[in-house]
Amino acid sequence: MRGVPDLYVPEVNLWIEMKRLKGGKLSPEQRDWGRYLGEIGHTFLVCNGHEHAIEQIDAFMAERS
Repeated sequence: MRGVPDLYVPEVNLWIEMKRLKGGKLSPEQRDWGRYLGEIGHTFLVCNGHEHAIEQIDAFMAERS
């Protein structure tokens, strides 16, 4: 299905959309999915590169502790 995030961690309802370091942007379908996931209480992260993903996931997990 168009726009579904790249990764899902079901244990914590975390959805991750990976983007390039430069030039990566969300499509309208991805924005719609992100909005929908937030409305149902899930977390949607947009990460530019793997280092950014690690930082955001670490911060998300720290908030849950």
